[in-house]
Amino acid sequence: MCVRGVTSGSFGVHLTVLVIGPATRALAGLEHRLCRLAGGALELLRVADEDAALARLADGPVDLMVLDLGVRGRGLATLLRLQALAPGAVIWPVAAGGPLDPTRACARTLRSALEGLRRARSDWRRLVHRATHDALTGLANRWLLEEKLRDAVARAERRGRAGGLVLVDLDGFKAVNDRFGHDLGDLVLETVAARLRRGLRRSDTVARLGGDEFAVVVEEVDTADRLAVVAAKVRRLVEAPVEIDGRVIRVGASCGTALFPDHGRELGELVRRADAGLYAEKRRRALISA
Repeated sequence: MCVRGVTSGSFGVHLTVLVIGPATRALAGLEHRLCRLAGGALELLRVADEDAALARLADGPVDLMVLDLGVRGRGLATLLRLQALAPGAVIWPVAAGGPLDPTRACARTLRSALEGLRRARSDWRRLVHRATHDALTGLANRWLLEEKLRDAVARAERRGRAGGLVLVDLDGFKAVNDRFGHDLGDLVLETVAARLRRGLRRSDTVARLGGDEFAVVVEEVDTADRLAVVAAKVRRLVEAPVEIDGRVIRVGASCGTALFPDHGRELGELVRRADAGLYAEKRRRALISA
């Protein structure tokens, strides 16, 4: 079970703290002191064991993990696993009164640690965002898309629900660059990215793979027909006219789809499957317009 609490006060940048272990007096005392020191900027989550902690980390990052080394009798193994899976988080091991125990630290030490964590967290997340997002559009880049897809495939297999990948390629975008220049072409890409981000579900991951190629990971679509409905919506969002500096610019969109885990579990094989559909659509359009 996960208990969530946001306290009152002011500390600055919001911090998320995950406490792992049974509700012992030592951990409860530390939680109380952290809440008093950090105030409303602290979101406190509590889980009972390693499995629950790993499930919570799959939902999103945390800034600080407080780990009871006695949890389920395998605290050191849990510590090493958490360090591997959450390299951006700080871990405070609690060793029941031993030398690693922050529950005995004075308020000044705890406040200093939290302020250092706040600064490090801000710097770290800026670096992570730059490494995982497209610089022009702010969408996920290929690396982050692969990570999101891996998580989505794992959830689909646990729940027995399929998901899908939609690839979209802008038709006629080269002509926009050639006629109006790359600066205006970049504005078109930014507009398309913003439309996809706003027009699709928050649970969908929209990424720019490079150039004028985008991808969307869609969870819980189950059938190829339902995924085709999402692809049609993507196409409508892309093909709506773009107005920039009094000019009305139109680009087309070709889409290809693949279901996971039926058509594959890795990004590469799903992209190959979706690519085949995308270029088949381009060929059909070329024949129609010929």
